[in-house]
Amino acid sequence: MFFQLCYRLFCFLTNNIRLIFKLYMRRMTGKSELQRILDKSQPGARTTRKFENSLRRSRNKNLRSLISHDSDIGSSVITVLHAKHLPNELCAELTLRMSQIIGYNHLINTVEVIRRQQHTDKLSDYESYLYQIWNILQPDVHLTGLKSKQWVDIGFQGNQPCTDLRGMGMLGLTQLWYFVVNYPNEARQVYSHSLHPGCGYPFAIVGISLTSMLTQLLKSGQLRLHFYNVCRAAPCLTHFHEAYCFMFYQFDDHWLCDQPHDIMEFNRVSEDYLKKLSTKLKDYNHVMKMDFQRTVP
Repeated sequence: MFFQLCYRLFCFLTNNIRLIFKLYMRRMTGKSELQRILDKSQPGARTTRKFENSLRRSRNKNLRSLISHDSDIGSSVITVLHAKHLPNELCAELTLRMSQIIGYNHLINTVEVIRRQQHTDKLSDYESYLYQIWNILQPDVHLTGLKSKQWVDIGFQGNQPCTDLRGMGMLGLTQLWYFVVNYPNEARQVYSHSLHPGCGYPFAIVGISLTSMLTQLLKSGQLRLHFYNVCRAAPCLTHFHEAYCFMFYQFDDHWLCDQPHDIMEFNRVSEDYLKKLSTKLKDYNHVMKMDFQRTVP
């Protein structure tokens, strides 16, 4: 009981001290907290995070709701402009920050839609993606068909890859395809590592598992700082796929350095990797990008 009272008192004092400070700065500068943040804005995540936190703590319910819903970017910009009486010259900077914040929410919804799609919903893409993946990883081996034991050779569990996609749907296959098609040399390198006789792993299955891990990082908000750093507009699906390429390539290196005895140690190795990555993602300057990766506008 005593600790609860102390905590409530602490929260009360903290909120009121912040309110008093905001009122003082408003009186001294004639500008709202949001305008002061935008006036001193710098490229990268730090300004967007400050702006986002200011909206989250706003006494205006309409402003608070903008960062927690899949709002329209244009109308949200107008709402903030009018509510805070911001000058028109800050419109471009405001649009950028709102695009990053709301775009992240849009991306979560887009990713979830694709995750729910099964191969029967996108049959032509399903077949095309699988054939392209096979031809790049196994260019000298003829594939007998979509139902074949050969799929085990690139890391699927059985003769029908669709059975491994039930959890992540078309998202798992799409990200695997994106990595292999856009960075074939690096994908072949990772694939060759997966065939290591001592510490190999099933390439496709691990790739799908990494999609699951990356999706959880997205939904938990841990990718916000990364996307605020790399996106000069709303983050899109391509940005998400690029983060996946980084993750797969880096996880492969982490796996080889760990030298696990077999795939049964995947949970331990992946949890260790995820813990280290989560720590890095708290850094305002960290970006998930390897030297070989292209820059997405």
